[in-house]
Amino acid sequence: MNQCYLPENVYFCVTEGSSIFLDLSRNQYFGIQNFDITTLLQEHSSRSIPSPLASDACQVLLHKGLLRYAVGKPLRPILITHAAQAISDLDHEDDAPHGRSQTRLHHVKNFFLSYVLTTVTLRTCGLSSIVARAKRVRARLSSGSRHDGPNVHDIVRSFLTLRPLFYTARNHCLLDSLTLLRYLEKYRLSATWVLGVKTRPFAAHSWVQGNGVVFNDTPEYIREFTPILSV
Repeated sequence: MNQCYLPENVYFCVTEGSSIFLDLSRNQYFGIQNFDITTLLQEHSSRSIPSPLASDACQVLLHKGLLRYAVGKPLRPILITHAAQAISDLDHEDDAPHGRSQTRLHHVKNFFLSYVLTTVTLRTCGLSSIVARAKRVRARLSSGSRHDGPNVHDIVRSFLTLRPLFYTARNHCLLDSLTLLRYLEKYRLSATWVLGVKTRPFAAHSWVQGNGVVFNDTPEYIREFTPILSV
């Protein structure tokens, strides 16, 4: 069997024994139950004859454009550690050096702008362009990082305080995560945006984390999902 690669806009993970693919160009998930696609890597490395199941699965994925023989990304899942703490867990740690932040007018203005821009983006742009922008912003903020800016935990707390005035995060995890990313961007702060999936039944989820802290969710809940993409 020829070496298989991932197209640039395709990501995958293996969860509960099933292989899940995310095609950003189509805004679509695709799964193969009870098959670990990483077995293809083992067969390539050992140069063994692929099993009939592996051959059939590979042909289906090639036909759907989720794999290719031409050069592309290596067929490897992303490596990211779930955040182990919630922002609320740090209240007693952050209060002493930083003090509890108060919600001010600039917080309200930046939240409103972030929410409106995110809402428009989700209605007019596909996931591929949204991810591309998030990567550009992350690179720009990382290259121009500063140490004299606001404390990221205080900014996240102000976000969580204002959120109920605009929307509920329940069943709006993508809106919530992208709004939070834009809000942090207003203060020249970056974080990691994660998309995760689970099966039985299938569900997808989105959250934002940084330095071992999940900003808009709980560690217990995000651990139910296997990361498929992170920016």
